[in-house]
Amino acid sequence: MAAADLIVRGEPGLVTRTSRPADRRATVTTTTAEGRRVAKRIRKAMADLEQRALASLPPNSVEAFRAEFDALTDEPPAAQRR
Repeated sequence: MAAADLIVRGEPGLVTRTSRPADRRATVTTTTAEGRRVAKRIRKAMADLEQRALASLPPNSVEAFRAEFDALTDEPPAAQRR
């Protein structure tokens, strides 16, 4: 199943999906206004969770955690070699 299919089926009304007239194999997935509102709430909730989770750590530990987390969530090494 294509990633666009998973996104569109995930929660109705958050994204729209349309075919491209020039290439009907391609699909354009666009976030709806409701989808943008939901994404904003999720980002806020994640920021609040991160703040609470890291509140008891000293600043240098928070910086180290964020650096390691960023490294883990970057492209995998195999993708970087291409």
